[in-house]
Amino acid sequence: IPVRNGGPAFRDCLEAAMACRPAADEIVVVDDASDDRSPETAEAAGVRVVRLARQRGPAFARNRGAEVAGADVLFFVDADVRLPADAVA
Repeated sequence: IPVRNGGPAFRDCLEAAMACRPAADEIVVVDDASDDRSPETAEAAGVRVVRLARQRGPAFARNRGAEVAGADVLFFVDADVRLPADAVA
């Protein structure tokens, strides 16, 4: 999940991603140099967080997330998307 200053929509995105059944093997959030509390929000949710030192854009953030992901299948979600509970299935 690439995010930059995600706000309430990002909190909703994380909540929905974590509620998927079956659960995702991992959730990786790449913070694109936010100046809000987006990275802390992700850390508090218990997901893996990668912080970029400077803003690079969502495509770069997605690629960085793909580099650090450990799962065999990647599922990209923007920070303002609320997944349905069966999205992983």
